[in-house]
Amino acid sequence: MPFNEREIQEWGILPRIYQRYLKSLSQGPGYMETKTVTRHVELLLLPAAARLGLINDLSARLKTFEIDHRRTKEPRVKTAWNALEGFIDFNRGILEKHDVTLFVYGSMQYGDPVNMDFDGLFITQKRNKKFRYLYKNNLSPELEYLFTRVVPGRGDGSSYFSLEDLAARQQQINRGNEKYVVKYREFIEAEFTEASVLLTGFPVYSPGNRAVLFKNRVWDMLGESPLLAAEVIIGLEETVQNREKRRSR
Repeated sequence: MPFNEREIQEWGILPRIYQRYLKSLSQGPGYMETKTVTRHVELLLLPAAARLGLINDLSARLKTFEIDHRRTKEPRVKTAWNALEGFIDFNRGILEKHDVTLFVYGSMQYGDPVNMDFDGLFITQKRNKKFRYLYKNNLSPELEYLFTRVVPGRGDGSSYFSLEDLAARQQQINRGNEKYVVKYREFIEAEFTEASVLLTGFPVYSPGNRAVLFKNRVWDMLGESPLLAAEVIIGLEETVQNREKRRSR
């Protein structure tokens, strides 16, 4: 569905960098539905305090869907958590060497055996090319095997990025770098949305309680970056909606 005149006029209120980002969302490969882009506009026009309030409310709603995986009686969920614990024990040396923190979210966090896969976010403080290589060529294939063969599921849905990556993308947006936004739009969208995991995900591997440091840093960034906050809200809204639908079945 095309955008109506009122929606296009609202785009003009926004800084050019956001207009360019929204245009790239609505065109080309992997384009978003009109209603989703319109939601971006609505959120970008809100005061910062209102966006942060929405994030708090959505995070609290998601908390009500969480399970205690140590007490679950659902066989597939128990098998999934046991498989993950074995994976962490086996790869602890890699995770320790590269200062990696691992968050779990999705079907494992919410005890959803029907939609079981591995939703995880590997994150480091600094950009780490060596770990990215290990993740892509070793860890992700191992998780794919575990969550198709050992755990009857849909495979590996994990990802990796660094807090440095997130901050660098925010910096380019703050500078108004339109070429960067167009070139890396898919990465910005994915990483900004997944930043919500640092707020609501379960830190299954977090030496030195690094998960709290990540959460605090992202919270600071949310107050500084309207686009990051908008993407986090859209991701949380979609997750809450999915959880409510699945609970009602």
